[in-house]
Amino acid sequence: MNKSTKKILMLITAIVIWIVFIGCGEIEEGTTTISRQFNYVALEYEELFYNFPVEWFEIYPPLQNDVDDSGIAISQLPHGGIIWYYNPTIVGFWGANLFDRFMNMGDSLYYDYAIKHRDKLIELMDEDGYLEYRINYRHYNRYYTDPWYSGIAQGQALSFFSRLAYFAQDSISETLAHKVYKTLDPENPLSDRVVFNDGGYVWIEEYPHNPPDHTFGGFMRGIVGVYDYYLLMKNDSKTANVLSAYLTTVEDNMYSFRNPGGAYFYDLKHKRSYEDYQPYVVQYLNYMTKITQDSCFAIFADTLKSDYWEE
Repeated sequence: MNKSTKKILMLITAIVIWIVFIGCGEIEEGTTTISRQFNYVALEYEELFYNFPVEWFEIYPPLQNDVDDSGIAISQLPHGGIIWYYNPTIVGFWGANLFDRFMNMGDSLYYDYAIKHRDKLIELMDEDGYLEYRINYRHYNRYYTDPWYSGIAQGQALSFFSRLAYFAQDSISETLAHKVYKTLDPENPLSDRVVFNDGGYVWIEEYPHNPPDHTFGGFMRGIVGVYDYYLLMKNDSKTANVLSAYLTTVEDNMYSFRNPGGAYFYDLKHKRSYEDYQPYVVQYLNYMTKITQDSCFAIFADTLKSDYWEE
């Protein structure tokens, strides 16, 4: 065998090995994504996650937590005394709740207060579209310093902005939704503060860190935000692909969160259980079935209920 032939064979071998590695996903993290396509149902407003019937609003007051002088939700953090701060997840949630009250009850006052919460999120947002936690915070043995970011805050804000944009035709919220979505698009390098590619599976991290925690509930709340953005984008195929990548991660990894005989594992790093969170995770899983018509999520929800459930 002459030298020229040997070089050709070596080149072919190298190419084959490279192709095999790509096919197995054994390439540098973040350059490949495991994803299967789901089919999505375009839900009506009243079917969306965390929306409530009129009867609920007639019983419960508009804000069930503390507010500042402007009526915007504030939170407190016991940390060497009581620290009051604006939690972007809570601000986004109550903004969406107030908008929901407006949609159900038609009182423009609720819409005005929803817009106040939108504007507070704008104040909390950096130039890249990330909502800032402007506090120091300890999560288990990890310390987050001001400012830090969370995938659950990004997902909640994306839900709120997308709903204002789609159902109220609010142009400011539409611009904000596009901006925040980039932070949850795994194909966009900008997302690297809260999105983690772990062996080809993409995760939205509630408590970003390397190695990641993979907090289940926060991840799924982020997915709800991406779905709301999908509705805003009117079934855009690129957004559908991102949604499918995230749902593939849930489907292929959800049984790792199972804790037979007890409440699910809050995350995959510490594997602690918090019984109060179990009903919310079941709701998320059933909602995944609702938007995809794929029963795998509901089956796992029932599995969790068989492990632990309190009415």
